[in-house]
Amino acid sequence: MRILPNPDKLQPSDVVQAVADRMFQRLARMFPVCSTSDEFYYFPQVQICDNTWSKWDDFSLEAVDELADELLAWEDELAFAAKNNPDRETNREISLLSRIAYTLREELTQVCIHQTQPTFYLSIASIGLAETLNCNPVVWKARVESLPAFLDCAMMNLR
Repeated sequence: MRILPNPDKLQPSDVVQAVADRMFQRLARMFPVCSTSDEFYYFPQVQICDNTWSKWDDFSLEAVDELADELLAWEDELAFAAKNNPDRETNREISLLSRIAYTLREELTQVCIHQTQPTFYLSIASIGLAETLNCNPVVWKARVESLPAFLDCAMMNLR
């Protein structure tokens, strides 16, 4: 988890941009399929350019716990930025980012569909494979070859 250097000297809009950049990069790297699909409503739709097609979403307990802590820290940073901030546009952005962080944290730590619904992983697998159908064969092959490891992790995550 990265902490902004001396957040007291940053403008609220700078804090919002920094949090948004870190949050979206983290989500896109940790959940490359869920973050690119509108099927998973609580994930913001973000994508990184250097997508490694052999990587699947990581819902391991350790990864989810670590992300939940980061989301809470980002919520705190945003709340601090909102304090005594007169700029309406920045406050709207803070509100939106805070809602995204809270909703995702709630889904991952309280709803926990990734621990109770086997079909959740089948949806990710289907979407992840469909995502590569129009790519070159190397991309398709990388995604298909990494699918068994993803499904093994899914079995470990389910209660």
